[in-house]
Amino acid sequence: TALPPIPTLTGYFGGWDIFRGVVRRSDGLSGYTLDGWGGIHPFGGAPPAGVTGYWPGWDIARGLTLNPNGTSGYIVDGFGGLHGFGGAEAVGVYSYWPGWSIVRAIV
Repeated sequence: TALPPIPTLTGYFGGWDIFRGVVRRSDGLSGYTLDGWGGIHPFGGAPPAGVTGYWPGWDIARGLTLNPNGTSGYIVDGFGGLHGFGGAEAVGVYSYWPGWSIVRAIV
């Protein structure tokens, strides 16, 4: 059997430890990567994601998750703040620790 094609990357940071997460869409070949500043980078043909949380120069983004529609989801910052992208609905009550960068991921 043939191997699937290698996805085309759009967010590569050679020699810089700034990569914070990756999510795959249901096709298994496309998705998004997250950098520490909150930048979302599509790969494999995924559509661009509208970002609502971006912090240039501040390594505070910790992870991202993707909704079942494959085009929207959430970024979590180190304090627990949830930031929708791609038209994701606003989130109501959640845990938040201002000034204490304790959060490491989101699922």
